[in-house]
Amino acid sequence: MRTLQHLVHTFYRNIRPSLLNSMILKLAVPVVFGMFSQTVVWVTDTMMVGRLGKNSIASIGIGGIAHFTVLAFLMGFAMGIQVIVARRFGEKTIPKLVRSE
Repeated sequence: MRTLQHLVHTFYRNIRPSLLNSMILKLAVPVVFGMFSQTVVWVTDTMMVGRLGKNSIASIGIGGIAHFTVLAFLMGFAMGIQVIVARRFGEKTIPKLVRSE
């Protein structure tokens, strides 16, 4: 039990409000809202198409898989670009962004 109390105390000590935490929160809130709104759209689509029958719901599922596959590919590409941009920005060599290796 002592170890659990220590872990909880350490967690709360490290999560106190700071500039970094507030910056992360400012970035995270719009992302969470965007993800939530996308879920609401998918649920609404399913409810609307659900009245048309089983085949229509199945087509929504297949379309969702295709959509997720394309989205995952694009997100991976965007993450790679972010790494290159962050590195060049940190090195203060922004003109090299045009032709990065």
